[in-house]
Amino acid sequence: MCDRIVRYSFAGLAMGLVVLVMAGCASSQGGGAVSTHEILTAEEISRTTALTAYEAIQVRRPAFLAGAQQRGLRDADQPDTRPVVYVNGVFYGEVESLREIPVREIKDIRFVEANDATRVLGSAHAGGVIIVTTKLN
Repeated sequence: MCDRIVRYSFAGLAMGLVVLVMAGCASSQGGGAVSTHEILTAEEISRTTALTAYEAIQVRRPAFLAGAQQRGLRDADQPDTRPVVYVNGVFYGEVESLREIPVREIKDIRFVEANDATRVLGSAHAGGVIIVTTKLN
């Protein structure tokens, strides 16, 4: 039990670092805030007929679902990768796991590019990270 709490605390800390990196990168580019193309809000999702997080992303931000190779960010020696999913700071699964998350529970969905995700979370995030924050959080 205590081991699980430590793991969740570490995951929450890591996701907090990802958000800080995203904010720092955005402010260094002169915008001062994360690009709206990297965030999908509940309000925007509500204007679709999507039932799951996967469907909402597919309609509003299909680039989130693309692997690093398809976004043109892949090195020649890096394997073809797809983003992984975190929900409320905890690893949730592969992109297909987004099909299990009903849109009515979503506060927002953010995408973190591979370079930032790998720098903060490690090499298992070479395809980037999709971060889902629920309304219950």
